[in-house]
Amino acid sequence: MKTLLPILLLAVFVIFTTHAEADTVFDEDFSGGEGAFSGFDTGNCNWHTPGANATFTTYFGNGEFAEITKSGCLLTSFTRALVSDEFDLSGYENAELSFNHYFTQSGAISQGQVSVSTDGGSNWTPVYTTSGGNTGTVETADLSAYDGESTVSLRFEFNYFGGILASAWGFDDVTVEADVVADDDTGDDDTGDDDTGDDDTGDDDTGDDDTGDDDTGDDDATDIAYIYSGNITRATDFETFLLGEGYDVHVYQIAELDTDLDLSDIEVFVIDPDTSADWTMTRREAVTDTGMPVITDGDGFQVLSGSGTYIAGGHFIAEQEKNRPRGVQPRPSRLAHSQ
Repeated sequence: MKTLLPILLLAVFVIFTTHAEADTVFDEDFSGGEGAFSGFDTGNCNWHTPGANATFTTYFGNGEFAEITKSGCLLTSFTRALVSDEFDLSGYENAELSFNHYFTQSGAISQGQVSVSTDGGSNWTPVYTTSGGNTGTVETADLSAYDGESTVSLRFEFNYFGGILASAWGFDDVTVEADVVADDDTGDDDTGDDDTGDDDTGDDDTGDDDTGDDDTGDDDATDIAYIYSGNITRATDFETFLLGEGYDVHVYQIAELDTDLDLSDIEVFVIDPDTSADWTMTRREAVTDTGMPVITDGDGFQVLSGSGTYIAGGHFIAEQEKNRPRGVQPRPSRLAHSQ
């Protein structure tokens, strides 16, 4: 087996980059005023910012939040709404809304509701409704039903049903986060394909001449297969890192293991599953039957546990060091020289 130190460093890199954060698709904290929401107005009975309610400003830490209150409003019943600018969820999945809010009332005389529209506001679907007084909470709502939609907007609506009792609602830090949808088109020639730096469009990299690879003519380069399930951004970043360190890199989406890939030249496998659910016995055996070391963590351990043949990170290094003949030193590392 080739140089041990690069593999150890590679294992460390995988562990610290496996859990990447989702993309922030929408974000408003009212630090710049009304920001990405419309519907503010002057006077009582209307939404305004900055907020002035003493309890709210204490909770939020300043007045940079949206607020509406019955105090000072002479109407016995009213409805007021703030609507966000549209944002784009096409190319995303697993969208989730998060917001910080404070809702208070005397008796069941008001309600706050958050809704979503994908048709410019013609139709709205509630995703969160207040229940009683929420004395300062961060709420989340699943927006995955709107994955792939290109014109998504939010509505924060305050309804006062009638009476003279006190009621108020303030909210802040509205964010929508989502994961980038990976390209799972095996062998496709799509722009944004995972073959960064590779001139073999649709190639499974068998006998690849890897244009842009700095190991041209170098038969000592370690062939590393990086296998991902859903996060193409992380896979591409990792490929760029390894190419820069002088390795021959082959990036595969898990589904490609269902095809007749030639894995005979692969010396180290790095698996990065977002979930172990995508791994069937056939896919697992495609990797483990090669007898080559596998580096992984998290869900990857679940994927390979019980296979009897996998070696992960430090386990592999420990076994190699234990079996190396006394006096034989591991070959110097390109990674070590590049630091």
